[in-house]
Amino acid sequence: EYGHQHQLKCIHVFALGDLVNGLIHVTTRINNTENVIKQSMNVAETMATMMNTLSEEFPKVKVYFSRGNHDRVTPNKKESIAGESFADVIWWYLKARLEGLDNIELIDNEIDDEIVMAEICGNKIFAVHGHKDKINTVVPNLSMLLKTFPDYIFMGHYHSGAESEIHGAEVIVNSSLCGTDD
Repeated sequence: EYGHQHQLKCIHVFALGDLVNGLIHVTTRINNTENVIKQSMNVAETMATMMNTLSEEFPKVKVYFSRGNHDRVTPNKKESIAGESFADVIWWYLKARLEGLDNIELIDNEIDDEIVMAEICGNKIFAVHGHKDKINTVVPNLSMLLKTFPDYIFMGHYHSGAESEIHGAEVIVNSSLCGTDD
């Protein structure tokens, strides 16, 4: 409704991790209603359906993706390899499932699989899951790492939404759908 009201030509979708509740804690695995493989399949198909629906409503859909910490394959984060993530299977599926839809663009991260960089409406955007970042230090840390300054940084990970201006950059945290805190 908002998109049509404002005649948007392009929708930007940021999937910032924790799309599945992976193998990180035994207690959460027991409480899951579906195993992580079934979760991954359901999430991938749900996202494909959602992107397809958006592509029918808007001329262009751009999708950006970052891994989260719940997506990892190994419970012990010290033994975990960043490239082993259920999120990668979801991203792979989306590429195959949405292939041939000319108005959907799935954008691979250029510098790191966990750091999204985009230019949207003249604004420099960074997006990360947030499990390796703190809200108060994400702007200087990413700016130094990427050698450029953002207008906006989008983060996930935290269970509560937040918004803050740090050194002139707007940091927006989208809250998760589940968690143990308010």
